Parts: sequence; structure tokens; C-alpha cells
Amino acid sequence: MCKLVVTYLELIVENNKTEAAIESALEKVCSILPKDKKTECIQFVDTYGTKLVELLEKLGSPKLVCLALGLCVTNTPKMAPGIQFIILLFIYNFQFHI
Repeated sequence: MCKLVVTYLELIVENNKTEAAIESALEKVCSILPKDKKTECIQFVDTYGTKLVELLEKLGSPKLVCLALGLCVTNTPKMAPGIQFIILLFIYNFQFHI
């Protein structure tokens, strides 16, 4: 969940990694997920939201943010590149329809 949320935030705020821009994107991130993931997302954002904003401003990388939070381990299996691309494309396109 961490990398998904932080990647979404990074794509939405792009070069405007200000606290206000990140907080605004953070408010929307769970709304784009399927119903079965929304509860987990909301709990994640409620738990780590403030720290996510701070770390994304400082570190800028989803992987580094999640590692700093202790939520990603380096030996986890990676998502297939095609699936990653489809998810990122969906997120990128979604931001223009809000």
C-alpha cells in the first residue's frame, strides 16, 4: 500500500512537492482505489499521512519514503512491469478527470 500511495502522490504533485500540494493529493488517493482496498488505504493514510508528507518533501522517492517508514523490504517480489505501467497510466489519466 505504501508504494502505491506514495507513487500516486509523486505523480500528482510532480515538481510541486510542497506540503499543501502533497496534503491535497493525499486527500484524494484512496478514492481512486477499488472498494476492497479503500479501507486499507484510509487506515494507511490516517496512520502515516503526516509522516508521508514530511518524507516525500525530503526524500522525493516512493521507495525511499516506504523504506524510511519501515514498510518496504528490499527482497519483496516486484510487480510485473506491464501491470505497473497500467496502474501508473490509470493514476496519471485520473488526475485530469477530477
